[in-house]
Amino acid sequence: MSRTFFALLLALLAPSVAAQTPPAGLYDCWISNMNLGQIAIKGDKYRGPVHGADFDGASLPFRMDGPTITWGGPVGGITAAGTIVSTIVKGVADGTISGFDIMLQSNQSGNFQTVTCYAPG
Repeated sequence: MSRTFFALLLALLAPSVAAQTPPAGLYDCWISNMNLGQIAIKGDKYRGPVHGADFDGASLPFRMDGPTITWGGPVGGITAAGTIVSTIVKGVADGTISGFDIMLQSNQSGNFQTVTCYAPG
């Protein structure tokens, strides 16, 4: 009983990003110190990442499941290097989504890497 109450209390106190999607705009994506370009998000669609403003091709859908993003197709060159294991949104104190981390498992080594994407500015 006390464990359930504690979990419920934490859920009520935590800033909620579950019902939100990342705000529309461009998100700079980095892996270690290498810039992978930008992902463009508008509504429930995305394109990229690409360098510059050359977003070729159609926008693809994504969906939110709590703090997790499920991509509806390839994510630029990121998915060419490996399989996306998960994408978790990052929030700020007021609960607004400021970016997301894409956990990637390498096709070659099997190692895990994190791509961090955040709204510039």
